[in-house]
Amino acid sequence: MDRNELAVLKAVGGYQKFEGDIHQGLYKVSGQNLQKLTGLNPFELNQAVRLLTDHELAAVFAGKDTAPFDFVLVYLNSAGLNFYRSLSRKTLPDSASKISYI
Repeated sequence: MDRNELAVLKAVGGYQKFEGDIHQGLYKVSGQNLQKLTGLNPFELNQAVRLLTDHELAAVFAGKDTAPFDFVLVYLNSAGLNFYRSLSRKTLPDSASKISYI
């Protein structure tokens, strides 16, 4: 898992609307919000989201006129949410090279 993919996983999995939100990780997050949360540019975000969907950890809502993003919203599926939660229990590292999975 590369660093950008991990950043998006952490951003979507950790997304909450308020402190202590019990729905944390269950939200669908837009490209604009992901850009603010991760600091990644649209190309990097598109690539990371594509990797997460290829690894079957996330899904997207597609649509027209979403430029510069290739998606409208991204969310973690059950496998992605479980993976995020298992990583967060171990304290998520900054470097994806420290992670082995699947």
